Amino acid sequence: MMRVSTRIRASAAIFVIMSIVIYAAENTVINENFSANMLTVPLWIMTAVITTRSLPQGRNHGKLQYRRKIYIWAMNMATAYVIINIIAGYLLGFGKSPYQFTLRGILLNLYVFSAVVGREFVRDYILRSVTEHKKLTIAAVILFMTLISVSLFSWTEIKDFKTAVIFLSEVLLPQLGENILATTLVYFGVV
Repeated sequence: MMRVSTRIRASAAIFVIMSIVIYAAENTVINENFSANMLTVPLWIMTAVITTRSLPQGRNHGKLQYRRKIYIWAMNMATAYVIINIIAGYLLGFGKSPYQFTLRGILLNLYVFSAVVGREFVRDYILRSVTEHKKLTIAAVILFMTLISVSLFSWTEIKDFKTAVIFLSEVLLPQLGENILATTLVYFGVV
């Protein structure tokens, strides 16, 4: 079994700490007129750039012979996700689109989307950095990414059993499912 260098392991720990700092920044209310995205998106972009440009890269875990099957599974899951959302839209009713179709709105969505790219680079780097205790690492990354994707304010809204069940079904479990899928695809898919 190949050992991971101390530098790679320290870099993965730094990314965990950076992710916690960004999570704290996302959940800090400074001013009603100041969006947290103005601060956190550049931090996620900086994290992605640091990951790709200046840190040692770990070994990919996916095998080349399975790459095509993994891509097919990813396409199947994405298709199922879209179909489920369309069915839910028909059953529950379609609302107004949350996206703005003006040039300003499109640029703002691209700006916020870059935070998602930064998160995925962190996920990929942590998974490639650890070669021993693979199952524990995958479970820890899934749990960690789920926790940082759920807003701190949504945790504070839990008052009784009913709100806890609503929180689990509408917020925590869907995020957990998405993170299980994303972590599995990153781990095996060499994405």
